[in-house]
Amino acid sequence: ASADQVLLQNDETKRPPFELYETGCRGVVVLLLHNNKTANDDDETDASVYVDNSALSLAPVSTSKNDDRMTIPLKAFNPISLVKRVMQDITEGEQKAPRSRFVTRMIPIQTTCFANMDEISTAAKQLIDSRFRHKLHQVNDFLTKSKTSFEILFKKRICSNVTREECINVVAGHFDEERFKVDLTNPEYTFVMEVCKTLVCMSIVHNFKSSCHNFNLFQISEKAKENRRGKEDVREESA
Repeated sequence: ASADQVLLQNDETKRPPFELYETGCRGVVVLLLHNNKTANDDDETDASVYVDNSALSLAPVSTSKNDDRMTIPLKAFNPISLVKRVMQDITEGEQKAPRSRFVTRMIPIQTTCFANMDEISTAAKQLIDSRFRHKLHQVNDFLTKSKTSFEILFKKRICSNVTREECINVVAGHFDEERFKVDLTNPEYTFVMEVCKTLVCMSIVHNFKSSCHNFNLFQISEKAKENRRGKEDVREESA
């Protein structure tokens, strides 16, 4: 369903599913995607989308009355799958794929929190534990297979509360050295951390460098055009 159709389906007792969150950083906006469930539902989380004039991101936000922090990975909504679908549509030349000259990057975010080290540590641990929970049950995994490689990708805007070194160290500390290793060249997983004034956005993306192209929609579009032109040239030569 389109955004307009979703809005029309919501009655007056529910919040609109889309809401803009101003980050205070020029050219950067977070689009919240609310999960209109009742207080009795198991999953009381929302999703959000983060935009900069060079980026657009998606992130879950907690709406639990017992938790004032914007943390906890969203179960019902997967922002990474959504962004990858948009990338796929662009690659395949889908005319209805979202496009805007003001949005260059679309970055999926799975967890958000306030910009202080205690909040960052808590949110990062929750995200890492949730993302790799299946591996925790594979007791002998690290004995029979090579360690899982990862990197931490950090970017900060208008924030003096935390430093790059502090953030990277606290996140890295939650990766078990017995099962993980750092690889800055071609990691299996990338821990993305975007700090925008008082808001910290985090996600863990598989094959970030090899298949996601830094979530740069313009680069993906240009590469897709080049590939299509190449195929057309081949067809003309063979004709």
